[in-house]
Amino acid sequence: MVLTAPLVFIGSAWAKASEWPNIKDTQLLTPGIQTKESTSGTFSTTYHLDDRSGNITLQSGNDGADSVRLVNAHQFEGRAGQTMTIQVRSRDFPPYLLLLDESTKALVGVGLITLVSNEDAWLVATLPADGTYSLYVTTHNDNGRGAYQFRIANATEAEILTAEAAFLSERGGGQYDDGNFAAALQFYGQALNNLQSVDAMGREAIPETLWAIHSREKARILLMMGNAHDPLGNYEQAIDFQQQAIDLRRQLQDQRGVAVALTALGNTHSRQQQHEAAIAAYEQALEIWQALDNRAETESLLDRLGNLYSVTHQHQRAIEAHEQSLAIKQANQNRRGEAEVLRYLGISHRILSNYPQALDLHQQSLTVARAISDRTQEAAAIGNLGLVYGAMGNPAQALDWHQQALEIYTELSDINGQSNALDSLGIAHFNLGQYPQAMESYQQALTLSHGANDTAGIRRTTNNLGFLYQTLGRDEQAFELYEQSLSLARQLQDRSSEALALRNLASVHPNYFRRIELLNQSIEIANNLDEPLALIRAWVDLGQWYFANPRTLGVSEGALQVDWRYPEILEFYQRALTLAQQRGLRAAEASILNDLGNVYRSINPSLTPDAIIAYEQSLAIYRERDNQAEVGNSLYRLALAHLDLAQYAQAEQYLQSALDVLDNLREGDLSDADKLALFETQRGAYGTLQRILINQGRTEDALVASERGRARVLVETLANPTGNSVELERLDTVPNLAQIRRIAQQQNVTLVSYARPQGANQLYIWVVQPTGNIAFESVALASETSLAVENAAGNIELQRQPSSEPRLQDLVTIARQSLGVRGDRFATALVELTPEALARQQAETEANLRQLYDVLIAPIADLLPTDPTQPVVFVPQDELFLVPFAALKAPDGQYLIENHTLLTSPSIQVFGLATEARASGGSFAVRNPLIVGNPTMPTVTFLSEGGTFQDVRLDPLPGAQREAEAISGFLQTPALLGNAATKTAVQQRMAGADVIHLATHGLLEYGDPQQTGTRDFPGAIALAPGGGDDGLLTAADILQMNLQADLAVLSACDTGRGRITGDGVVGLSRAFVAAGVPSIIVSLWAVDDEATADLMVAFYDHWQQSGDKAQALRQAMLTTLEQHPDPRLWSAFTLIGSPN
Repeated sequence: MVLTAPLVFIGSAWAKASEWPNIKDTQLLTPGIQTKESTSGTFSTTYHLDDRSGNITLQSGNDGADSVRLVNAHQFEGRAGQTMTIQVRSRDFPPYLLLLDESTKALVGVGLITLVSNEDAWLVATLPADGTYSLYVTTHNDNGRGAYQFRIANATEAEILTAEAAFLSERGGGQYDDGNFAAALQFYGQALNNLQSVDAMGREAIPETLWAIHSREKARILLMMGNAHDPLGNYEQAIDFQQQAIDLRRQLQDQRGVAVALTALGNTHSRQQQHEAAIAAYEQALEIWQALDNRAETESLLDRLGNLYSVTHQHQRAIEAHEQSLAIKQANQNRRGEAEVLRYLGISHRILSNYPQALDLHQQSLTVARAISDRTQEAAAIGNLGLVYGAMGNPAQALDWHQQALEIYTELSDINGQSNALDSLGIAHFNLGQYPQAMESYQQALTLSHGANDTAGIRRTTNNLGFLYQTLGRDEQAFELYEQSLSLARQLQDRSSEALALRNLASVHPNYFRRIELLNQSIEIANNLDEPLALIRAWVDLGQWYFANPRTLGVSEGALQVDWRYPEILEFYQRALTLAQQRGLRAAEASILNDLGNVYRSINPSLTPDAIIAYEQSLAIYRERDNQAEVGNSLYRLALAHLDLAQYAQAEQYLQSALDVLDNLREGDLSDADKLALFETQRGAYGTLQRILINQGRTEDALVASERGRARVLVETLANPTGNSVELERLDTVPNLAQIRRIAQQQNVTLVSYARPQGANQLYIWVVQPTGNIAFESVALASETSLAVENAAGNIELQRQPSSEPRLQDLVTIARQSLGVRGDRFATALVELTPEALARQQAETEANLRQLYDVLIAPIADLLPTDPTQPVVFVPQDELFLVPFAALKAPDGQYLIENHTLLTSPSIQVFGLATEARASGGSFAVRNPLIVGNPTMPTVTFLSEGGTFQDVRLDPLPGAQREAEAISGFLQTPALLGNAATKTAVQQRMAGADVIHLATHGLLEYGDPQQTGTRDFPGAIALAPGGGDDGLLTAADILQMNLQADLAVLSACDTGRGRITGDGVVGLSRAFVAAGVPSIIVSLWAVDDEATADLMVAFYDHWQQSGDKAQALRQAMLTTLEQHPDPRLWSAFTLIGSPN
């Protein structure tokens, strides 16, 4: 048996003759020791490589550097075709062999030290011709010297097979390096067959040293076969070969080899997203590298483990791994690696909500990146700073950081970086309620990703865009986008993203039963990937699905009989809870406990104690994590549960604690919009407190609770119209009972406060008389039940089944509709009715207005003043602010305005503050009025029916112009009309005006991101654009002003229909009160031009005579009523704030 090619054994590898180092001096002018040796196969006598030896100059094949080393020469006679084994052994230096054909002075082979020990060098070569051959023995390093022995013999079959295997393995390595993995596997397979043939000979037939070489070569080939199967997707084969390599390395007690193979095994598991298996392999490898004090491999594995810990949500372990890696990088002055690992640390701290640490770490990463002028790392650090600020609820700062990152990525022409930054910008815009900008950012990101064929980027942004459409209520578009995201995830074989897409798709799928299939698919994937959070979320979604979709049992007496399947619901929640507890996912655990408590309460009142236990456990976790917002919510849930059990004292205690926590949150550094959003979460709590107190017979305390709920947001703004932070003591200005009585007594008014708490089918009415006496009435409202029915698609859904009496909200809506309320920003004319239709409408209107009277006024009619000039201040809630109280009709046929002077206010406190803001008595002369009518209309962004944001030019209001002209004529001052009524001009005039009259569009959708793509204080006034502004005078703009006017009149389409919250109308009227205007008249709908002009002229006439705005408005309404009997034409206006 002969070799098929000239070979050289180098370490554990074989090389072709063309790869041998170049001998600079093949004549060896001073060869030192020269001997004639036999080929008997026994070891020679001992020789020495020392000062008596000659010198040889070698040139490395890698860098071309010359190296002069000691050398001895030994000659033997050989025959052509003879395959020889040459082994040199030394305990003093690593030997290095060169075999030279003396006849041609050509190299035949080169032998390096093996990996068995530092003692042996092997060379197996086939001799090209008969003749003399010289074996040159030198050292593997420049300073090597000492004793050695060697043997020269005919190669055995085992040696030749081993050499052939090494040669084939080297050929496979070449294919592997070129990415030809299938071809590499062919060579590796042939090599492995050779070595298995050697195995079959038995260990006793093979020299110990060769056996060790053979075993190590076999272990290396097994590992390389595993590594070659991996990129081909043959993961099972890859893992099998890698495990065989690990086992063999362990038998050889080759710790380094075991660590290398374990690392490869971890890589394969990681690529399969088998994260726990990958972690186990990496951790074993890390232990070995640390024991070997191999800092480079230790550092690399710490980085991989840190990333895997993060993927598996073991963020504390990720931090520990990255901190160890950071120490190594800093010791090695690896600044680029330092910047990277600092960023990873920041990401883990952000996920754990350790925001100060996260900010500090990303700032450190940014500092290092800038110090080494690494713009890519700089952009990454900046982008992560944006993510931290976004997580902290500060999307404005997040937006700024992401914009900076985008600029750097654009400068670097980094398409993927630009796409990621635009995606993050879209999320920041989304969180700001800037939906058009979010949509634009997502579209730009998609364009870049498509251009770069970045399928992963396309999938990510498509998913985010789907969530945006879902938020906008456009489920069809969201469905299409989620389907695309799912398809892309499958194309990428990204199982984690596939599971997410399936969950998202389930949330909007039109077929409810298809939703459960999608959720089960998501669960299966998450379970296979061992992704606990994804699995928990899918289980919770599945529990919610079962809760919303009971099982049909049949029909009985026209009613669908269903089984709500509570055991299945509880099972899914319990699975999620158990997994969260096992994995230490405390935030998820707390959330599930809250959901579980809600399910217990909905199943049966007898399970309410179980709900309380779940809520208490959740509360403990949130306190442990110092999540004060959720602490407040958990306390609120506990209050509700105790209320269910009629345990009023405990319920009150928990609720007061909840409100204290939420109030403390509001004292933090929050924007006004954030405070308003937080307040919305408190509304239910304030209403519940009223229910608790009333159930205990403490009706007056309930009135204070109602005021506390209404006034909190407005107090802060009123206290400082510029929007700066408020002194904490100002938060304690919610009026107590004595102060409420004092307001009624000092202003000589009757206060009527309405409240309809969530969960109560009752309307609470408090009447505070000028004497200070407080009366309470509770009016039962029409309740509604839910009936489970099967729809045409075969889905079961809950349908509200109201009682025979209309609900209060329906009464308000019907009454307004019967009045012909348009509330349409695009409407330009009223529909003309026939006399018969008009008569029917008037009859319906009267009936509806009487129904409202029966609910709102009749229960307290005997508590109202008999003197029609004595003011009655209504404090409505929610839809009641839309009620035209002046037009409510008593059983005797009289309108309420005929017997009472009426005002409204968002709260008793607002009324008190408004009357304190500026008081006047006697006649009043208008000296510096501002009158605006029908400005050149601006363009406003609205969400179209197609689900896209479109710019719409508002229609002109010629009637508003006629109104402004009539009033300007009466007040003898020019009006700002058309192009002259710019936002800039109006704001300048507002500052010094004593009366502000605005007859133009009121945009109450503004501020609602789902309608106009802008999140802001609700409400805006349409003015002429100019000077670079958009022409919208927003509520936020007004809040920043310090106005001196005694009155503001907002006469336009639905101007008074601001966003309804606990403060009443948190719209334009609130903004004017906050800016210092004590009285505001707003229209609840758009009114006929002639009637409006008549009413307003009459109002200004009466006001200038009496100085009493409430009396003036009443007299104007009565005067207009005589001229225009239809209540639609005279009852639209309401006075908010101070009467004088």
